[in-house]
This record gives sequence, C-alpha cells and structure tokens, in this order.
Amino acid sequence: MCKRRIIEEMVRPTHGSEEYIAMIVDDKTLKVLNCCCKVSDILEEGVTVVEKIDKKRQPLPELDALYFLSPDNHSVKLLLEDFANEKRPQHRHVHIFFSSPLGEESSHMEKIAANPRLFPRIKTFMEMNLNFAAYESRTFHFDSPRSLIELFPLTHRGSEVLNDIADKILAVCATLGEKSPEIRYQTSPFPPAEQIARNVATRIDNFTRNLQPKDGRCTLLIVDRSIDLATMVLHEYTYQSMVFDVLEIPVCELPHKKEKEREKETTRERRNSAVGDAQGEKDGQAKEKADREGVDAEGYRQDDTFEYDYTNPKNQKEKKVAVLGEQDDLWVRFRHLHISEVYENAADELKELANTNVVARLHKGEKLSTADTAAAIRQLPQYQETIAKYFAHVTMSERCFAEYESRQLANLGELEQDLATGVEKGGQPIKDVRILTALSAFLSSPTIKKEDKWRLIALYFLMMEGVTPDALDEMLDRANLTLEQKAAMKKLVKLKLHESEDAGPSGKPSSRVDKDRQNHFKQRARREDIFELSRFEPVLKGVLERTVKGTLDKTKFPCIEGTGSRGLGGAKKGGSSMILGGRGKDKERGEKDKDKDGNSGAMWDWGDASTGAGSAVSAAGGKSGRGDTKRGGAGGDKEKDRIIIFVLGGVTFAEMRSAYEISNALGVEVFIGGTSVMTPRHLLEVCNLAASERALG
Repeated sequence: MCKRRIIEEMVRPTHGSEEYIAMIVDDKTLKVLNCCCKVSDILEEGVTVVEKIDKKRQPLPELDALYFLSPDNHSVKLLLEDFANEKRPQHRHVHIFFSSPLGEESSHMEKIAANPRLFPRIKTFMEMNLNFAAYESRTFHFDSPRSLIELFPLTHRGSEVLNDIADKILAVCATLGEKSPEIRYQTSPFPPAEQIARNVATRIDNFTRNLQPKDGRCTLLIVDRSIDLATMVLHEYTYQSMVFDVLEIPVCELPHKKEKEREKETTRERRNSAVGDAQGEKDGQAKEKADREGVDAEGYRQDDTFEYDYTNPKNQKEKKVAVLGEQDDLWVRFRHLHISEVYENAADELKELANTNVVARLHKGEKLSTADTAAAIRQLPQYQETIAKYFAHVTMSERCFAEYESRQLANLGELEQDLATGVEKGGQPIKDVRILTALSAFLSSPTIKKEDKWRLIALYFLMMEGVTPDALDEMLDRANLTLEQKAAMKKLVKLKLHESEDAGPSGKPSSRVDKDRQNHFKQRARREDIFELSRFEPVLKGVLERTVKGTLDKTKFPCIEGTGSRGLGGAKKGGSSMILGGRGKDKERGEKDKDKDGNSGAMWDWGDASTGAGSAVSAAGGKSGRGDTKRGGAGGDKEKDRIIIFVLGGVTFAEMRSAYEISNALGVEVFIGGTSVMTPRHLLEVCNLAASERALG
C-alpha cells in the first residue's frame, strides 16, 4: 500500500514520461522510503538520483525535483536554502510532498509562500500522511528506538512524543482507509495508552466528521509494553526472531554516530558507483546491484540485511548481502517456522534444485536436447539468483544452530520458558527454590555469555514478584556483569514496567503469570506437537483472539466513548481457537502468510469522490487508487473485519508472528505495529544509553 502510494501518488504524477526528476529526502522520509521501496523501484520510474537534503549537492537547474520531506524546521530551512541563489537555483521546478500535515500553528507554509525564488517554481504541494515505516504486509513501526525510555515514565518531551505518535497512528488508519474504528486501550499504571487513544479519537473525528463510514468492522487497540514483559528478553526459536536475535541483524538501530560513520566508509563507494551507473545505463544493472547489496539511497547499510560469503559459478568467493524482506519469497515462507524446520527445508530444497533443475544438469555435463540447452541458458541468471538465495537461508540457519550450541540455549532456554510461563515443561507450577538453584548455576558459569546472563536476570526480575533490590544486586555480582550492563539493569528497573496496581504484598518470590495464563501453558506443556522451548506464547495472541470473539475484557481494555459502534463483536464461524486448541506446531502456512489480496485495504481514500468530500482528497494526499475496496480474502462482497493493534515502547517479532497466525486462523485482517521493533539486544542497548545519559547529567 505504501509503495503504491509513493509511486502512484507521488512519483508518477510529478514528471512526464520522457523526463527525469531528482528526488530529495531527509533522514525521516528516507527511512519511510527504504521500508517500502527498493532503489530500483524509484529509479526505474524516472527518478535519476535520490539525495539527502542536508548533503552538499550539485545544482541541477535544468532538472525538476520531487521533495519528500518531514514538516520540521530543519527540513524546511534547508528547502528554502536550496533556492537562496536566484541565479543558481538548485532545481527548475519543484514538487513538494510533506510526510505529515503541517499543523495549524506551523509557519512553514507562510515561509514557503513568502519566498519569491521558490514559490513560483512550485508545481505540487501536498501532505501525504505517510510518516511511518511499512515493515511488512501486516506490520509497521515508527522507527522510534528511544520511545521506551521516553514513555516510561514520560519525559519533559512527553506532550511532543504523544502528539507525534497520535499523528502517525492517524496516518496508519488513513492509509488503511479506516475512517471510524472502535478505539480501545489498555488500562495500566502508565497514562500514555489512554492519552494517545483519546488524541487519535479526536484527530479521526476532526478529519472524518462529514464522511460516511465504510462497511466492515475495525478495532484499533493501543497497549503499552507492560502488557507482556517476557517477550522482550526471551530467546525465541522461530526463524525470524532467532535470526535478528543471535545473528544481531540490524533493525530500528539507535543512531550512534560512530557506527554510522563506519557504515558510510564501507558502503559509500559501492552505493555511489551503483547510483552513478544507474543514470547512464538503460539496462538497470546498477539499480539491481544497489538492491542486491542492501544499501539505501545514501549508501548506508540497510536494516534487515545479512552479509555472507558465497562461491560463485566461477568458483570465486564473494561477499553477498541478503535483504530479509517480503521481496524474498523464501523469507516469507520460512520466517515463522521453527529454526529446525527451516534448516531441513532449505537444505532439502537446495539439494532438489541442484539435482533436478535443467541448468544444474547442464553444469554436470549431461547431454541435453537443443531445446533443453536453450532453456538452460535462458534460466542461468535466475537459477544463480535462486541458488544464492537458498544458500543465504542455509547459512543463516546453520549460524543460528551454531549460536544455539555455543550459548547452551537448550539448557538456558528451558529455564527461560519456566519463568515466562510460570509452569515447568511437565505442567507443574514452578518452585522458587528450583528456579534460584538453576539461575545461580547459569550466572556463575564462565561459559555463558554476559548478555545472556543479563537477559536471564531481567527475565527473573520481571516475571517474579517479590525480588528485593539486595537480591538483584547479588545476582548482578554473581554474574560478573560489566558496569554498563549493571547500569542498564538498574535503568530497566526504574522504568517500572513490572509494577502493577494490584500487586500483592512483597515476600517470597512468586510468579507474576496469572492463573488463566498458567492453565493455558499447562495445556500447551502436555501437547506433544509443541517444541519444549516454544511453550511460551505472547500475551497479545490471546488479546487478539478475544478481540475477534468480542470477549475482550472491557474493564482492562475500555473503549473511547462514541467509537464503539464499529468494533468487532463476535467470532467468525469455523475459526479454530488459537488459545485452547490451535493448530499443531506454531507454523506459518507457506504462502498463506502473505496478504491474500495484493491490494489489501485502500490507500488514503477518506476523500472518496462519492462522499462529496473533494477538499479532503487534496489535503490528504491524492485520490484513492480505487473506490469500493473489498478487503482481503476469497472475494465475497462483505469486507473483512480488521484489528489494528499498536504497542507503545516497541513490538517484538513474536508478537508480529501472532498477528499473522490470528489472521490466518480466524479470517480477520490483523495489522500490528509499535513505536519501534523491539529485540532483546535493543532493550539492553536502550537501557544502557539511558543510563549513560543520566550519568553524564
């Protein structure tokens, strides 16, 4: 949806079929662009170069420019500076697209209109409401890795942060075409969830007051990170979760300047060469090179990329980069499978391809007919690409297994599962004495990584009630953690995510897992088709199912007044229960994991011409790609029900997987997002950052 909006509403309308155009972005819009488009997607549409507005650029006064910018003071200032020299303007004509509304109090429009060197050159001026990262077909994030420490507790920037999040949630709803969802929020000791829910309700009401609601029901549910603490630090053994965890694949990275400079040095030359060639080569080889090498429009190593060694057909070793996204059909098929299944499937399919493919037979020297030989030659590039893709996944799964062995995750993971579920693998409630004995042994072991010790202590502290500060200090000392890791743990404690309003009296440590969840995990523990190290399931999986069935607790998840008429009220007939029954192992259903309708949901279509709200179209960023959108699935006239769930503080890969599982099992469209993508390494880094900033004053 977001890629389509960028191409169809922004790029194509701004230039003629015979002309090229430059595209200018800032840091924020570059991230939005990178999440939903490849370099080649943009360049092949007639964009000759993508440049950052804060970099020194060669003036191109004969070339039109598309400016895709955030409506902040810095970006607008740089836009005006591009046309400070009347005799040497940066570009001929300009098309300005802001990623979000300017706001009633903003003076940006007046400054632009008052500039005599810029204003006459403006051919387009639009607010796109496209200020979030469309991570996958059902997932999104706001690329705000610091949100956890800015929201819990709220900092001096509280009002600014809350308004920014509400604006972006509004943009998500708008992109999905949701005009009047039911809005619910999690009640907790922390105010942001309710405050943002009310802010979003006000914004939606202001934008859609005169528009008719669409058919189909939708619930927008806003929760905070306190809803599930275990999923932040637990080792996960499904492919996507494990790859990003133990192989430390970058995602929503904190903006450390030194790391950024290192990335620039190693990738700038490669990317500049690719973009430079793209301007002069019609065959698009350079554009494909940029995509293959996993670099963005500025030459930085992208998130979600894995570098590996590969031996090419000439028996030469080379570095390759796998981009872990939905453009890779193998990634989509494997990402939610258990790591052991991925390794077996990828290796077996690679062998079968090598044994049966006509190109492979040609390499082996088999005698082929003329037709077979011609077919093999035509398939050569595609065959080599497929082989490299399989090899990447075999390599990643092998490295995951190597980490699994070296970090002793078989034993460590059993203790983690006990703490996260409140029950042992046999289904009995955990006993604090046994837990502490096992914990002490791991913390004392010199062969356990310090990062894994930190995570184990964090899990114990977050999931066990009644742990005293002295007991925590003793664990930190026993684990021989670094000063930075100890400070990060103290910061995690100060976030107070573990504190609840109904907490019992302190005393002997006991599990925080409630009785209903423990009973659920007891049933899972007795099932033979569940991996022992996959007994845990995220809290949000149960929340999603109860939302579909209309049984979600209205006290714990109240509804904003006046928004409840379009919420989900009952279960779909024939939907299997993911909570009490479920489907065998926690598997992805192959290609069904994908969005069943390639055009799922509408674009920004709040201003559909049929509503008579033409002015809303212009303000919102253009007309919708279609009028009567039918959601998802198998084609009936009735639109599918939808759930949009948002996690303040960051969403985990396990929670993302749950959204796909509920979508497939219960016949609803579930979209899940967060302020960032949360991984265990990210939690440690952000807590360490906050602790160091506090130490510096």
